[in-house]
Amino acid sequence: MKSSFFDLKKEDLIPYEKFISLQAKPTRFHLIFSMPIIFRDTQKEVDFEYILVLNQEQVLEEHVNFYPLRHKRKIYIRNLDTIKFGKSIVKLRSEETRDLRRNSSLISFLSLFRSQDIAVACVHYNLISNVNERGLNEEFFDPIARIMEYFSSDAQKGNTLKSVLNLADLGIRDFGFRELFLEEIRNSSPNTLNSSRQDEFDANEGKKIVESQRDIVKDVVRYQIGEQMNMTSDPDLSLKLPVFFHNIDGLKVKLPVDKTWESSGTLKLISLFERIHLALSKGIPIIVDEIELKLHQDLIAYLIGLFQNPEKNPHGAQLIFSFHNSSFMEILEPQQLWFTEKNDQGQTEIFSAADFKDIKQIHKKNLEKLYRIGRFGAKPRGL
Repeated sequence: MKSSFFDLKKEDLIPYEKFISLQAKPTRFHLIFSMPIIFRDTQKEVDFEYILVLNQEQVLEEHVNFYPLRHKRKIYIRNLDTIKFGKSIVKLRSEETRDLRRNSSLISFLSLFRSQDIAVACVHYNLISNVNERGLNEEFFDPIARIMEYFSSDAQKGNTLKSVLNLADLGIRDFGFRELFLEEIRNSSPNTLNSSRQDEFDANEGKKIVESQRDIVKDVVRYQIGEQMNMTSDPDLSLKLPVFFHNIDGLKVKLPVDKTWESSGTLKLISLFERIHLALSKGIPIIVDEIELKLHQDLIAYLIGLFQNPEKNPHGAQLIFSFHNSSFMEILEPQQLWFTEKNDQGQTEIFSAADFKDIKQIHKKNLEKLYRIGRFGAKPRGL
C-alpha cells in the first residue's frame, strides 16, 4: 500500500507469498484502520477501509473507503487499469494517471500528487510490528545503546523508563553512559600513561594515543566488548555505551550492557517498552507476536493495562498481540479476545469470545475458566 510504486520496477513481481492451499486464486487483503484527518475544518479520528485483491503479476482491485460520519464514503475505486474517484475527492485527468503500473498500489502512486491528501495520509500511516515475512522478527528490537539514547534524550522519557524498571523489581536504580574508548585507554595503556597522571587524562590526550596506537586500541576494544562491534573504520572517541546502576549490599554497582551482564529478560523489557512508549506517544498500532517471551506475566499485564488506561493512552494507540499464557484472558474484554483454531480442512479459523452469544452475560464471566473447560474450543484436540 505504502511504497510499491517506489520500490518495484515495471517487470518485478509483487513480493508476497500466496496461501499454500489457494495457489490458483488471487489473494484478498481487507484492512481497517483509523487516522486523524481534517474533515469539515475539524480534525477527527476517522475509520478507513482498504481492500486489495492481487496476484503476483498485478493488482486486480483496490478500494479505499472512509467513514467520517459513520456512513461509508468511497474515495478510490480501481479495477485493473480503470480508476474512479469518490465525489468528495479531487479527480485527476487520465493523462496524469497513465504512469500507474499494474504491479504497484494506487495509494503509493497517488501519494505523488499534493491534491490527493488521503493517499498521502495512508502512505504516512505508521505501524510497529515484530512480525515479518519469516514470522517472529528477532531484529525487531534495536541495539540497546540506541534504545537507551532514546530514553536519555528527554528527562520525562528517562523517568518513565525508571518507573517501569522500578515496578519490575530488577534492582536497577539508574542508567547512564560510559565513554568507551577513553575508558578502555585509561585501563589498558599503562605504558603510555603514567599512573600518577590519571586524573589529568583528557580527550585530547586520548586522541593522541589513538593516533599513535590505533591498531592496539582497536584490539583492546574488540577484546573488551567482543566482536559484536565489527569495527572496520577508525575508532570513534565519542562512542558511548549504556550502563545500568544497581544497589547491591549498599553499594552502587555499575553493570555495562555491552558485556551482557544484564539478563535477556531485562533487555527484552527495555526494548519492548521503547516500542510501546513510541506507540502510546504517537497513537499508532503495535503488533507483538509471542508477547510473554522472557517476561513475567505480571509485567505483561501492566504493559497491556497501559493501552486500556485513557490517561496513559490519550491518543488511542492499539496493541495487537499473540500469547499462550491463558491468564491474560482475565484482563481482556470478550471483544478483545480472539482465538485461532485449525479446522478439519487444515485451515485456520479466527473467532472472538464475543461471538458466543449463547453465553449469558459473558462480560461478567471469567474468560480463562471458560476457556480451560473447553467452552471456546481452540485447544489441542489430542490433549
